[in-house]
Amino acid sequence: MKLRLIAWLMVFGSMLALAAAASASQSSAAGRLAFDGKEILTFRTTVNGFSPKQREGILEERITNILSETEHPPLRASDIRLVRRNHQMIITVRGHLLVTVTKQDARANRGTRQTVGSIWLRHFRAVLPGASPVPKKSAL
Repeated sequence: MKLRLIAWLMVFGSMLALAAAASASQSSAAGRLAFDGKEILTFRTTVNGFSPKQREGILEERITNILSETEHPPLRASDIRLVRRNHQMIITVRGHLLVTVTKQDARANRGTRQTVGSIWLRHFRAVLPGASPVPKKSAL
């Protein structure tokens, strides 16, 4: 009987340790997007099979492409918009999709798609005008 109890406690303890490690890894795997040293947004959840880090990479690529296409005339804050399209909240730059604010993003940020989108919009408007389309450098 004692042996069973010890075995059960060891299994239970291992499960708790694994759960804690998974939780720590999920929080450290957040995709934080920053430009010019200013944080714009943090992806905290996987959406459609894309991890927060993958979503960050996709968004960085979109930003580089959009900035390359919108250099002339110079980008203004008013060129960046939060719009509802096909029952989704998206942020666009001169009509180009920048990012979709998903239900999962809203839930992870404890808000609605509208409120989270408004915050992200404000951050993009503060940073993107005047930014140059320089691709992210590898951390080697």
